[in-house]
Amino acid sequence: MTDQVLISKERIEKRLKEIAIKISEDVSNETIYMICVLKGSFIFTADLVRSLFEAGVKDIIIDFVEVDSNYADLGKIKSKPIIKRDIETDIKDKKVYLVEDIVDSGETLELLIKHFQEKQPQSLKTVSLLSKSSRRKVSITVNYLGFEIPDVWVFGYGLDNDEKDRHYPEIMMRKID
Repeated sequence: MTDQVLISKERIEKRLKEIAIKISEDVSNETIYMICVLKGSFIFTADLVRSLFEAGVKDIIIDFVEVDSNYADLGKIKSKPIIKRDIETDIKDKKVYLVEDIVDSGETLELLIKHFQEKQPQSLKTVSLLSKSSRRKVSITVNYLGFEIPDVWVFGYGLDNDEKDRHYPEIMMRKID
């Protein structure tokens, strides 16, 4: 196995600024609520809110949701995603942005969209750093997307490799030789 850079730090920074500008164009001096999906999107969310500030969005409230979308303990059977930790903020009638690290099957994002729509936000938009649309099991729209990637194992920039390697500044790809 060898690891190689799939998306450089510079490309990520450039794309983040582009996404921040697009989001800033959608909001006028309003408070926006950014919901970070833990654990994988914590770096992306932090960098995104700083880019939003630089793009002129000054009033941002950040909250966190944690979803377990990994394998079930018994028999390594893939379980449906479940919410382990919900947000603490009231988002009723608020502009909400759900920030995800990667949309793979789409099941986690689908669960979260339904869950947060029940809280009656004014609007709910999705932001994802990465997407693997070739693996999609459900129809999901990502309103603001960083990069479409092939069906490869990726880690770094918050995404883990068995809970390790989140600290890499770029998106790494694992190649099996």
